[in-house]
Amino acid sequence: NQSQLDRYAQEAKEQNDVYSSFTQSSWQALPKFIRPTSGKFTNSFGRKRFFNGEERAPHSGLDIPAPIGQKVVAPADGVVVQTGHYFFNGQTVLIDHGQGLISMFCHLSEIKVEKGQHIRQGETLGLVGKTGRVTGPHLHWGMSLNNARVDPQLFLTTTH
Repeated sequence: NQSQLDRYAQEAKEQNDVYSSFTQSSWQALPKFIRPTSGKFTNSFGRKRFFNGEERAPHSGLDIPAPIGQKVVAPADGVVVQTGHYFFNGQTVLIDHGQGLISMFCHLSEIKVEKGQHIRQGETLGLVGKTGRVTGPHLHWGMSLNNARVDPQLFLTTTH
């Protein structure tokens, strides 16, 4: 219906505003990221997706199936720039790591941080859930560099 379309358009604009922002950072080299939660990566970055037989945008992150309530931690230091409950993404947290690098954590059952909060690597930002448009409990972890979606695995110290 139209109200859902309007809601989605507003949410997409809010998230795009975050993705297109640029914050100076003091880091001299790319930070070493850790996994935000334990579990196997599924639905890999860039994978083609279909809905009702029609091709959709490629998958823009990594999915990590996990039990509801499992901790989700910050993969690197940053500032929480947005939290909210979105139509498709469910309960979501976005972290600005500086230099145009933003990470996104979707489908959370609970958000444990607030907008504007400085967060350190390994600190809890939320709990795995199944909010938004999902088929089961998991964390969707997305990253953006200067408003271009990128594979989060590129920033990990190890891909295991």
